[in-house]
Amino acid sequence: MGFNYYLLLSVLWQAFLFECSSPAESEINSDNQSKLRTNLKNLDIIGDGPDLENPIFVKKNTQTPVSLKVFENYKSGQKKAIGSLKNGKHQGSWFYWYESGEKKCDINFLNGNRHGVWIFWHKNGERKYIGKYSNGKMDGHWIYWHENGNKRFEGSFKEGKMSNGKYWNSKGETVNSLKEAK
Repeated sequence: MGFNYYLLLSVLWQAFLFECSSPAESEINSDNQSKLRTNLKNLDIIGDGPDLENPIFVKKNTQTPVSLKVFENYKSGQKKAIGSLKNGKHQGSWFYWYESGEKKCDINFLNGNRHGVWIFWHKNGERKYIGKYSNGKMDGHWIYWHENGNKRFEGSFKEGKMSNGKYWNSKGETVNSLKEAK
């Protein structure tokens, strides 16, 4: 029997939720460490462009990267994200939610790079995709689903390049490309 990623993620998720059951805002103290979680809105981002591949989060009005646990909420107060930063970069497990409160994704980072299992859900709660990154590149087995729960894509990647794959449209019929799978 292979390694059960779902069981591991479930255990890690429960432990993380227990630890993060009541996030609170905090100021960053002088040694860049915080015993409480800090709202991402209290930090600046350095880098170029709105969609940074690997943003660096720094203490406001400084260029000092931070290492701490962070959170972000929607304007409604609903939680949007929780995770950790190390030297200003995403680190470890991050969890995101849609404004409705439904899970959006459980994702992992290593030194700011996508690394480990990534799971996304559609707004309706159906799985969207699951796969693994290694040092920022897709690696191993990936599966994508349509919003109705039917498979959209299943294939394998090596160092970010697809080595094989199959596509299906939302009716479950085999098609030849991702474009046809929409």
